[in-house]
Amino acid sequence: MVEFGQQKLLEIVPEWSDEKIANKEKSEIRNYAIETLGFSPQEMDQVYDYRALLGLRNAWLQSQTATAAKKKPTQKASVRAGKPGASTRKVTVAPEKKLRQRLAKSGKTTDAAKVFEQMLNK
Repeated sequence: MVEFGQQKLLEIVPEWSDEKIANKEKSEIRNYAIETLGFSPQEMDQVYDYRALLGLRNAWLQSQTATAAKKKPTQKASVRAGKPGASTRKVTVAPEKKLRQRLAKSGKTTDAAKVFEQMLNK
């Protein structure tokens, strides 16, 4: 019966064909069952049925998934408040650029005066 259970376990959990992975997971499952589920070490030593081990493994995997999901932030970061007196309006460069283009085309002193005026108002 134990050999049949081992064979079924390898069919259902193929990654346990590697001894290191199998031993590591089995010890983690054992610790999870003792610490979290309340089994005694003697009870865990008497588990021979592969179905019980699969149930414990599924509970252990679910617990790991739930723990990982709790660590992720569930809320977006709050909107940062601006400093008092700070403007939320973006300064556009377009008016200054338009005035310079007009000055380049016309060459008039009034257009040059408007460019300088714009620069002083910044």
